[in-house]
Amino acid sequence: MSELQSRLSASEAALAETQQAHAESSQQAQQELARLHSQLVTLRDQAQRLSDENGQLLGRYVAKARQLQDEPINLPDSLEELRFQCLQLQEDLIKVQLDKETLEENLRGQILFLRDQASSELNCKQQIERTLTHEAEQLRRQLDQLIGVREELEKERQIREEKEKCLHACEARLAQLMSQLDERVVSLQRGHDQLTTTKEKLEEEVQRLKGRVQTLQAELDNSEAVQRDFVKLSQSLQVELEKIRQSDSEVRWQHEDDVNECSGCKKALHSRKEK
Repeated sequence: MSELQSRLSASEAALAETQQAHAESSQQAQQELARLHSQLVTLRDQAQRLSDENGQLLGRYVAKARQLQDEPINLPDSLEELRFQCLQLQEDLIKVQLDKETLEENLRGQILFLRDQASSELNCKQQIERTLTHEAEQLRRQLDQLIGVREELEKERQIREEKEKCLHACEARLAQLMSQLDERVVSLQRGHDQLTTTKEKLEEEVQRLKGRVQTLQAELDNSEAVQRDFVKLSQSLQVELEKIRQSDSEVRWQHEDDVNECSGCKKALHSRKEK
């Protein structure tokens, strides 16, 4: 992205510099064309003026010739005067012919000079036009490149905007999930606190039940001991009852003087106390 920005800035700077140079060149070319056009107009005016002067001279010559033709010819009376007049006319004709040739030569030189100058100015104008055309083509190519860079930059901007939108959506989703997570954490913390309270109550209940079990175990032990004692007592009573039943079945009562031994263990009884 930064590379595209750099390329765009460089292209814009180059384009601005080229446009400025093209503007300066165009201005100089316009000034040069204006100067050449002014010179061409001046040369055309000069050529027209020379042509007019030539026409005027020719017109005056023709008018003068016609005037001479219309005038009566006054020939001199003597041959010498006639020869002198012919020589004078020949000299005038030669002078006029030389002036005409000089004027025509000057006109041809000026016309050639004007043609060369016009051709040079035309070549200069064509060169300036070719230069301006080349510069305009370069500007068009640079403009096409700049348009391509701008299009690429626009695509990058659109992609960046889409990524930013996706990032914002992800951030919003993340914020929502974080909020839900915070709520879940708070709920779990409350549940944990409740479980901790319940655990403490259950531990207290367990301790109480342990104490109760110990108490019941002690009572059970005492009860078992009592039961064992009771069983022993019952057994002893049963033995005594059995003895009594046996003694009842044998002899219900005997005088102590008649008893010599124990009826149960058959032990000999000697004294009254033992009996």
